[in-house]
Amino acid sequence: MTGAHRHQKNFDKIIYALSNKLKEWQRQQPLDLGPEKTDEDYLEEARKKAGLI
Repeated sequence: MTGAHRHQKNFDKIIYALSNKLKEWQRQQPLDLGPEKTDEDYLEEARKKAGLI
């Protein structure tokens, strides 16, 4: 199970980095993309898409 847990941690790191990049890009491009999501929202959405939930 440790391999799966490590994979999950790596996945979380990638999503966290991506969400930070998106926020940075959003600040530069003031687009109306609806309500701003939290990191937890991004993580949950990404996990669902990846079939982890």
